[in-house]
Amino acid sequence: MKTLITIMTLALGCGGNQSARERDLEARLARTEEALAQAQADRIKAEARAEAASSDTERNRNQAIAAEAIKAAQEAQEIVEKLMFEVEEFDRRLTAAVDAVTAAQTDADRSAATRKLEQLRREQVEMKQRVEAAKAKAAKAERRKGQKIEPRCLDNPLAKGCP
Repeated sequence: MKTLITIMTLALGCGGNQSARERDLEARLARTEEALAQAQADRIKAEARAEAASSDTERNRNQAIAAEAIKAAQEAQEIVEKLMFEVEEFDRRLTAAVDAVTAAQTDADRSAATRKLEQLRREQVEMKQRVEAAKAKAAKAERRKGQKIEPRCLDNPLAKGCP
């Protein structure tokens, strides 16, 4: 650009046919400016395409992560439901053991039923710990799943129906 201005200045400073030289320099200057503008526009388009491509890739990766988190949350919830069923079954066994202790007529029966009841109580503590761990894991998976926010809520968080 500086070169063209220098050439134009020199051409104007020299004698001879200035109007032809001026027109020639002006035409060259115009072509150069057009070429620069076109190159800049091409660069901006290329940057926009690259940004869109990386945005699509990132969006796809985020969607895959979200789908994985949803699947993990569902699996964790299924485990919790299964453990809750086992707890109900265990409560029935515990109730039967308590009934056996109260119904026992001999000392041997009572001591055997008491040992069984103590064993079931230890198992109950372990079962409660497993249930709590599974619930914590399910809650964590649910939090990792995230929350989907509608675009209208992103634009205006105070809009009706937005969380």
